Amino acid sequence: MSYDDLAPDAVPAVQDENSIERQIKCLDTVIALYDFPGTQPSHLSLDIGDTVYVLLKNESGWWDGVITNNAGKVCRGWFPENYVRSVNYVQPVLNKLQTNKEIDSITAANTAANVLIPLFTSLLQKNFLDSNKEASNSNSRKNSVVSFASSEVSIPSEKMRRQERADKDESTSHKKESEATIHPLKKESDATIHPFKKESDATIHHFAAHQASLASTVSMPESGTSVCHSHGSSSHSAAYSPHDSSDRVKFTSVEDAEILVADLKQSTGENVMWLPRITDQGDIAYYSEVLDIYCDMLPLGPMIPSIDCKGGKVTMPTLGAIEDISVISRLDYPSFYDNQPTTSSLRSNLSIAKAFEGSKRDSESSIISQTSSSSYHHFGQPFFITPGLFYEHYSDIGHWTDLKKRFLFLLDLTWKALRDSNKQLFGVHFAQLTKLILMVMSAARLTQGEFMDTALEKSIRHKLRRLSEAFAQMYINGLLHLRVMLHTQGPIEMDYFNFNIHSLNSSTATTPQQRVNSHGSDATYTGPRSSSETSFPRQNLLTEDELADSYMHQINEDVSVIKSKMTSLIDIFHELSNDKKVYKRDYDQSDASEDEGEDRTNVLPQVYPRFITNEFNGGNWCNPFFSGAHKVLNLSGDQLKNKYHLKVIIDNSAYEKAKTHSEELTKVSNDVLKYFEPERQKRYYNETLLNERNEHILRVMYRYLHHASVFIDLLESLDFTVFCLIKRYPSFDSVGEIKTDSTGSRNESIESNLTFDYPIVLDFFQLKHKFHYLLSRIITQSQSLTLEDPDSFTAMKEEESVLYGRDQIKDHLEKSARLLGNILMKQIQQHAEDRFASSLDLVVSELLHESSELCNSILATIKLLVDERETVLNYATRVMHDDFNVDLLLTESNNTAADNRGDDSGGQYFSGKPRNDSTSWYLEGDDEYDLLLDASGNIRGGTKEALVAHLTHHELFDVQFNSVFLTSFATMLPLVELIHLLINRFMIEAPEGLSYEEFLTWREKKQSKIRQRVLNVMNSIIETHWCESYKSRVALHRWLEFLNQPEVQTHAITASLVAQIKKILNNEIIKTETIPQLTGKPPAPLVKGFSLRKIKLVDIEYIELARQLTLREFELFRGITKLACIHKVWGKKSGLAESIEHISNFIKASNQLTNFVAYMIVRKEDQRKRVQVIRYFVNVAEKCHQYNNYSSMTAIISALYSSPIHRLKKTWSLVSKDTLLKLENMNKLMNSSRNFNEYRDMLKFVTSEPCLPFFGVYLSDLTFIYHGNPDHLLKRTRMINFAKRAKTAHIVFGMERFKQIGFNFVTVPEIQLYLDTWFERSPTIQEQYQISLAMEPREELRHQHSHHS
Repeated sequence: MSYDDLAPDAVPAVQDENSIERQIKCLDTVIALYDFPGTQPSHLSLDIGDTVYVLLKNESGWWDGVITNNAGKVCRGWFPENYVRSVNYVQPVLNKLQTNKEIDSITAANTAANVLIPLFTSLLQKNFLDSNKEASNSNSRKNSVVSFASSEVSIPSEKMRRQERADKDESTSHKKESEATIHPLKKESDATIHPFKKESDATIHHFAAHQASLASTVSMPESGTSVCHSHGSSSHSAAYSPHDSSDRVKFTSVEDAEILVADLKQSTGENVMWLPRITDQGDIAYYSEVLDIYCDMLPLGPMIPSIDCKGGKVTMPTLGAIEDISVISRLDYPSFYDNQPTTSSLRSNLSIAKAFEGSKRDSESSIISQTSSSSYHHFGQPFFITPGLFYEHYSDIGHWTDLKKRFLFLLDLTWKALRDSNKQLFGVHFAQLTKLILMVMSAARLTQGEFMDTALEKSIRHKLRRLSEAFAQMYINGLLHLRVMLHTQGPIEMDYFNFNIHSLNSSTATTPQQRVNSHGSDATYTGPRSSSETSFPRQNLLTEDELADSYMHQINEDVSVIKSKMTSLIDIFHELSNDKKVYKRDYDQSDASEDEGEDRTNVLPQVYPRFITNEFNGGNWCNPFFSGAHKVLNLSGDQLKNKYHLKVIIDNSAYEKAKTHSEELTKVSNDVLKYFEPERQKRYYNETLLNERNEHILRVMYRYLHHASVFIDLLESLDFTVFCLIKRYPSFDSVGEIKTDSTGSRNESIESNLTFDYPIVLDFFQLKHKFHYLLSRIITQSQSLTLEDPDSFTAMKEEESVLYGRDQIKDHLEKSARLLGNILMKQIQQHAEDRFASSLDLVVSELLHESSELCNSILATIKLLVDERETVLNYATRVMHDDFNVDLLLTESNNTAADNRGDDSGGQYFSGKPRNDSTSWYLEGDDEYDLLLDASGNIRGGTKEALVAHLTHHELFDVQFNSVFLTSFATMLPLVELIHLLINRFMIEAPEGLSYEEFLTWREKKQSKIRQRVLNVMNSIIETHWCESYKSRVALHRWLEFLNQPEVQTHAITASLVAQIKKILNNEIIKTETIPQLTGKPPAPLVKGFSLRKIKLVDIEYIELARQLTLREFELFRGITKLACIHKVWGKKSGLAESIEHISNFIKASNQLTNFVAYMIVRKEDQRKRVQVIRYFVNVAEKCHQYNNYSSMTAIISALYSSPIHRLKKTWSLVSKDTLLKLENMNKLMNSSRNFNEYRDMLKFVTSEPCLPFFGVYLSDLTFIYHGNPDHLLKRTRMINFAKRAKTAHIVFGMERFKQIGFNFVTVPEIQLYLDTWFERSPTIQEQYQISLAMEPREELRHQHSHHS
């Protein structure tokens, strides 16, 4: 059927969508496999993946259909049927199938084609299309399903489309051939796919249609369908067609060929004989004379016992087919060694067509036809073997000159092995020689940009072809020579060895004597030759010695050609690399101004598969505990995972999900294990019943794989940010501040005062990898149940490495690596008990039992990780490690919310407006329309002028707004600018157009009130909100100049303001310190008259220690100011220069108390004494709780829950239940997992009592507000986010209220001195962790699991 027929030019009128549904019946639903832009008004333009509803199917091949575009408009027109496939194309086949096996096979394929592939493709194309945003919005369709095709192929760029349109005229002459190439699903293809007709043709036709549809969806079709895009009735595939395609052969897909082989075997009992053929691409193809088809892979036929066990039969190919040595030219590819000039369009399209072929299988890869531009990163140049970029192997060759030396050395060894008839050495040396030739081929492909379209291109292509021919010929002759020397007896016909690869392109083959002349100067080899190698008598029978000499003569010729061509090629590539440089901009598009490049003369491209140095992310794999050293190369890993695959926080919710999936796995495993019960085996007394049982098992295993994939997905999604930050975070001293070097930069050490049981994480990753490996074994062994050969998936032999020198063995690192490799290989071999299965039932049963046990171990480990994460978070917050919390907040938000961070700019706001509609226009507020209000009327933001206008409003007096503004104004504008805006408000002028009476009203009701408000605000700044950070002589002198003006001097408050400002200029103190109130009579100290030298911890009453700790920390807490808190969190953006020394001292004292408590426990070697100290500090913490001293209480329980103490399982087992209950209640009160909700609720009831709050909560709240809210609203820098300042101010206001009432206790100097001494002597948490490990070594994981259960 040809689609050159014109489509009907009349398009039925399109009514609205509802009328279409009512009047027209949809015959079928199809998906567009290719782009069809349409060339006539009656055509329906299609994009790949569009869903089309078919209304009419014309016999001419044109179908009438409708689609709905993105705008909701219904489009109707004609389109060719071979551009689409039916969504339910498998259902007609299912209706004719009877057995469960047939149904399962088709159902699995249908699921893959219609569910898995579109899901995967949507993700793949979404990733690829991020960089291709120029596509028109009109091309997108609604409700479209994307079919699987290469993104670079199926979605061509505009440049490629213009080139295709430019070549349209050229392609017209080859239209019929190209259409056959583009659309393998044509009806004419039936003749090719089915060259013979048998009784089972109908069934085969359904299977073939199914296979073809699936192949066109899943992979690049053999005919190149996914590289061509039809435009109307004309195709652009002519660009891929040779100038003369009469001798070209169309290949059949291996799936279709296997179907034909199976049908032939079932109908005639014959096996198919396949003959190898060589293509002009340098690949091996296979030809069947019986079926008259070509395949690029060897098709495999089914094992039919009734036929094969009786010997079977095969029809031998004819002599003509066996002797046919012509080169096969594929219809869908141009001749690789075509010496005719090629257009740029041909070369570009060919590169695109072959770009993804290499990922399908190596045998289809040509020498230069592939391009490196198809790589994921789209680098401008290939990588080269530059030092330090990749991890190198000891055998890697990095320079062209070294490659030449190694090649000639191996070539000589190979020749000597043949001369000595040493088959083993020949195989070893030839394998290494093959790798070197492949290196040259790969290097030619990677560096093709340096010689393509130059005078060297033809020469390089010729030399590569001759090198390949001679190398293959040497191998064939070598095998024949070894066969003659080792196995042949008696005379053999001379035609036996006349085969010549070099003559494949000639009409007749040459004799050995003719080959000598055909090579000319190439047939010269410096190796030794015998006198018998010079000539041979022409006779029909040769003796064994004559055969050996004949083959060695040919081998010498081949070796000479190989040596000549390889040496010449290496010299050319060496010359091409001279004066070439590697530039960084070729890989990361960086600025070229400072990129001097690195010389790569004589340097090979990176042809070895090697790991990048110091890089642990790539592809779908990412290691969360190591950051990549090459960001430009790390385009995958966490970034892409977070973009399309959100992570899951390790909490109880994640544990419950894992538990659910694990239970489902166990349930399905038990269902499978029932089939293996001994008492049920008698039911399967014949092979048919046993096969049915195995098929049922596979159906159940599909459910198992589903739950296993979900379980693995959850394990891979767990977010280890907490544990990563601990290992990466900069080191902290006991003060809690970041250590810096002499230059003031942050010290990026991996040490931290946060410590956790890191082996738990390692155990988790080990178990996860073990589950991956176990699942792969379950899959292979389960599938083996239904195979004739249960060892089909078993690797038979591993490749051994070859050493050609002693230098590598002498290297200590290499010796260690080889030793470790041998140890690992032995371990693998020891665990390969199911390599050759004696009883598959037993193997599968054991694997399923092992999977259930492994799931339980993984669950136990996840539970430990949940507890450990909570411990880390609590400890980090309790020791006021706010920088750690910030990084944790930002990273986990990015990992789990995927660019959905909270942003006030997305809220709904209302502009400010006059409060009273009856107010005269000239008495309304100023700049109110530049304020942003929420639904409740609260101010969320506005411009500086609008906020200052509201601050000095003549009618409204917003006390809360004024307090927040004057506390946080430095974060919005400096003092000099605020004074300037206030002066402008004071100098406000009347609007134009006022009458005299209106002017008097305006002056009385607006101007005078605004001026008074301005002066009151200035006075509030001086008396209430002044700090040293505001001190600016420029602003103060400008302020004084304003206050000395006559109209300002008339106000009574002016004189006081002038006096205060002059005191500030004279560096006098204008604010007095507030002393907290003390109520009642202080209790008498509980002391025993001890001396400091002999004092012990247990000698101090726990009540008195709680009092002294309260006095100690409350004094430090009083020194912390509101502005110091804002400055610590906001940094330079705060506009302040306040000292944070008081904050640092308070955090230092709190952390020292934590270290002190922990050290008092771990320093006791006796287990019972450690229990006694734990009980003592629990009582101290409880007493602090009674005194409302939440700061000291939190520091103590932080020590008890720190890793050095919390891990002492044996010690804690001796602690009384009463003590544990007290500790648990306090820990629950200060639990950070619920944002300290219980603690916050308790603080609400503390009003008239003294209280020392936990400062870490305020610090965390300030930090999260600062990082979780933008500085500006509506993405406009003039719109200040005032709500962010209000939240900040409310937090510091809440802290200030606890400074008003003090603790009425008596200071005991001896106890205070004791605390000072031990605070300085106590080691850090890291050091204490090592002491803890020495006391109680870490338990094995299995013991922890049993303890947990």
